[in-house]
Amino acid sequence: MLSQVIDPLQLRSPTEDRALPVFRLGNNSIAFDRLLRELDEYQILPQLLQEIEIDRLVAQTALELSIDLNYSSVEFDELYAQIDRTPLLCGMNSSQLKAIVDRELKLQKFKQANWGDLVEAAFHRQERQLDLVVISILSVSDSLMARELFFRIHSREQSFAEIALDYSEDRYANNGGILGPISMKALAPEIGQVVINLQPGDLSCPFAIGNTHLIVRLDELHPAQLDERTHQLLLDELFANWAKLQFSSQLN
Repeated sequence: MLSQVIDPLQLRSPTEDRALPVFRLGNNSIAFDRLLRELDEYQILPQLLQEIEIDRLVAQTALELSIDLNYSSVEFDELYAQIDRTPLLCGMNSSQLKAIVDRELKLQKFKQANWGDLVEAAFHRQERQLDLVVISILSVSDSLMARELFFRIHSREQSFAEIALDYSEDRYANNGGILGPISMKALAPEIGQVVINLQPGDLSCPFAIGNTHLIVRLDELHPAQLDERTHQLLLDELFANWAKLQFSSQLN
């Protein structure tokens, strides 16, 4: 319960009549007790506690392994300018932004020192899963209808987009069934298993996921490249797996 979190912090002594601390963000302010309440209600408090624990683990591991987390003023200025333009952080003061930049740079130094040399191997292990695809997808609840629509598309009686607009029961119908570009690993596993066996232009036979019957066409395939974006994605993934393992070992 939230009261169990607030009381140990002793935000207000029952014998004292004084104002609670106030958190300020730009022109907005919120009382600290209300902030904690809302963090709890929106289920953000567990995430906050996890991030605090990550900072502790990073500092402890960096000390144990003699990992240098220092960064240059150029690195700081470049990231500060980038973060300062982020709409979600609009309104934060200089001190708050500096704290964000400091934490992010130290995390990046830690990730690179530990897993930078493993990124290329991780890329080759899941290269196909990192491919970007554009697919057309059609889903209906009736299996016979799915077969009929498949033959209409296959015989070019109607275009995939026309049929999706008229019959598809998923949220991509209004877009003519088009989904993407999206990485293969972000697709539902059952759909990914079908798409990975298609070549651009191929149309899948109808297949079922639960009570839903789907038809998928692979429209575009963009093979993954180990560029800066993918390097960072894999680095973050390796770090997240490490953090998850650390949390699991603490629970056991």
